[in-house]
Amino acid sequence: MATPKLTSTLLLITCIFTATSSFAAEIDAATTEKIRQLIAKQAKGADLKNMSVADAPVSGLYAVSIPPNVVYVSKDLNYLVYADILEADTGTNLTEKTRGKSRKQLLDKMGEKSMIVYTPKKDKRYSVTVMTDLDCGYCQKLHTEMSKYNELGIEVRYVAFPRAGVLSPSYQKAVNVWCAKDRKKAYDEANAGKTIAEAKCENPVADQFNFGVSIGVQGTPSMILEDGSVMEGYYPPEKLLEKLQAHIKTAKLE
Repeated sequence: MATPKLTSTLLLITCIFTATSSFAAEIDAATTEKIRQLIAKQAKGADLKNMSVADAPVSGLYAVSIPPNVVYVSKDLNYLVYADILEADTGTNLTEKTRGKSRKQLLDKMGEKSMIVYTPKKDKRYSVTVMTDLDCGYCQKLHTEMSKYNELGIEVRYVAFPRAGVLSPSYQKAVNVWCAKDRKKAYDEANAGKTIAEAKCENPVADQFNFGVSIGVQGTPSMILEDGSVMEGYYPPEKLLEKLQAHIKTAKLE
């Protein structure tokens, strides 16, 4: 068999396709195993334990989900294609929808117990998961408006993403907060500029940072919506509400 060829990561495929939410049924075990071996050879170190394979919307390709990422493999197993597949008539990004489902699955697996959660006292309408850095100015600004987000029915779930990386001062600040007896109080105080006592404990900060890296987070705050979609940057409370309402409306139309 010829050596597989990798296409550009910026390749964009557009196609006419009628399905809107998912790819076809999974492929047989023997083919899946051949693809697993091919991916393992070309992407050394990739975590393939949750890999799944299905027919792609474009004929001649398999869609390979490696949460939270998607890659396509030609059915002759000679090509790997890193691309986004768009539905030509609607512009719906089918690949991104699959990524979103994978992000949601990973967040569900992470669980709220590892997060710092600010929930409205009543009438929760939306929930956003915010990748946050304690040294990020816009993250601090977002937090000062927490009461307003909650008043609008928006729940905020914080996941640590110290942009400077594991073992950086920002990382240690996050560890101090996540190891505090009262995480929410420690987070409030850290955002107000107070120094949180250095602490050591079993904590999720490194895993949360690695999760952010795996889904391609470039900066903070980054918001992950309930369907796994991502919105980059800070949004004032009213603007965020508008964005969430528009997103839900668009999702219903697809």
